[in-house]
Order: sequence, then structure tokens, then C-alpha cells
Amino acid sequence: MDRCIVCGIDSPDGARRAASVAARFGHDLDSRVVLAHVADVAGAFPYGFRLPSGRRATRARRRLAAIATEHDLPIGSEVRVEVGDPATELIALAEAEDAELIVVASRGLGVAKAALLGGVSSALMRESPCPVVVVPPKAVRPRDAKRLDAVVCGVEGQGGDSRVLSFAADLAHRLGVDLHAVHAYDPRALHTAAAAAPAPPLAAELHEFAERRLERAVEAAGVRAVTHVLALPPDAALERVAESTRAGVIVVGSQGRGRLGSVLHGSVAIRLAAEGDTALVALPTEAELKAGSGHYELAAGGDERSL
Repeated sequence: MDRCIVCGIDSPDGARRAASVAARFGHDLDSRVVLAHVADVAGAFPYGFRLPSGRRATRARRRLAAIATEHDLPIGSEVRVEVGDPATELIALAEAEDAELIVVASRGLGVAKAALLGGVSSALMRESPCPVVVVPPKAVRPRDAKRLDAVVCGVEGQGGDSRVLSFAADLAHRLGVDLHAVHAYDPRALHTAAAAAPAPPLAAELHEFAERRLERAVEAAGVRAVTHVLALPPDAALERVAESTRAGVIVVGSQGRGRLGSVLHGSVAIRLAAEGDTALVALPTEAELKAGSGHYELAAGGDERSL
């Protein structure tokens, strides 16, 4: 199979982070990498005509080629320079190349507004046809690590969990590492700021309920995973398990619409992508995982009925 990973390159710092992660995935998943730089629409004419890039395009291709060499991209990898809206062009490139993954670096400027993550990252997490790997500024460069021991997956306790768990289990299988499923609950969310903390019997009951919810989700997905239930905010819980297991990535769903603010989707995905210590893999609702989709396909026994 001619597997492909599309890696979007923008700033020098983002280039180092994104290319490092793309290289690691490329080697571990036996996939070529397309390094792409998209010049924004400021250089485009109306009616579909575009300004020939000339020397700028040549310089950009040389920089991309240097990045490819520096990060030891797999054989068969290539570079591209495009003009247009970066998110739109990266999605079009992923479609054209039947990409399994899109890799980008986040700006990491905070989470007061979703836009601070970067319009490209947040747009891809909503609309990409394949899973999106977002690399925060603080993430450890995976090519520098001797080995990565785990994939961590966030479990929300809602209908989309089977899809996310099936993907995470398949990714862990292909990487040859363990899957750790994490369900987090924050007792403080059940009380007003002035209320006392839950009494010990209530705290124990909450924890037991959370454990049952996680067990049901893993069983429904038909996957094998080490399970973790933590009384923490979801982003903190996922980062704690990722650190303790030396995880290479954290997998979550993207842009969920649960009634309580989608505790593991949407805002938490944005927070992890902007401020986390571990590369985040977001599974957009539009991503296709089924056989014949041309993008990431579950190959390790994932149950397509759950998709």
C-alpha cells in the first residue's frame, strides 16, 4: 500500500515540531511524507489566477528539502509549495494523496479563544477527512526519544467513544505499543463554587460509576486497553497518564457536542493542542475510517459496525 502522511509547514519552530512527528509516524507506519508549505491567499489574483511564485517558491522548496533531510523523512517523501487558504489546501492535498494523517504544529498561544490555537489547526480538527496530529510547542520531539511506550485515548462516556477507541487501538497496534483508555471526572463540576466537596461515600460512588462507564465503553468498542479513571479535569488526566506511560500521542474525538460542554471533545482537544506536553491526535467527525475510503483504514481487527 502506498501510504501517505501530509505535513503542513509554516514557521521555523513549527516546522521542526511537525516534521519530527511526521517523520516518526512515517517510519513507524511505513508511510511516505509530503511536506507542504501553503502561502496564504494574499499572493493570489481574482478569478482563480495565481501569481507565479518564482524565486519565493524555489526558496520555499529548498527549505522544505532541508527540513526533510534534517528529520530523516522516509524514502519516497516529497515537498510541495501551494498557494491559497492553508487549511483548504492541506485538506485538498490529503484528498488527492489519500493521506492517512495530516500533521501540523499549533501556535500554542493560549486557550482564551479557539482562534488562538491557530485557524489552520482548528479548521483541520473540524473538517479533515482523516485524523489530524497537532503538535503543541511543549511536546517532546519523538524522534529524539529512544522509544514510545503507549497511545493514550480519552473516553467521554458518550456515543462517539467506540469510533475513537477503535481508531486508537488500531494506531497502537500498528505502532506496536499499549493502549491506555482514560475516563476523567471532576467532582467540582457537580457543585457550585461555594459548595463543599463531595462526602467520601459520594466520592466513592462517583468513582465507581466512572469505572463502569469506562468498562462499558471499552467493551462496546471491542478493544483491549489498560483503563484509568481519574478524579481530575479531562486535560489534566490525559496528560498525567501520558506522562506516566511515556505515551507518544493522546487520541481524542474532535468537536463533540455533548450536553455538558463535551468534556473530552472540542474545548479540551483545543487546550491539549495548544498547551499540552504530548502530540494530540484528533479524530474529526468527518474523518473516514472504513475500508475503501482512501484515508486511514482500520486494519487491526477494528469493528466497522462501531463507526
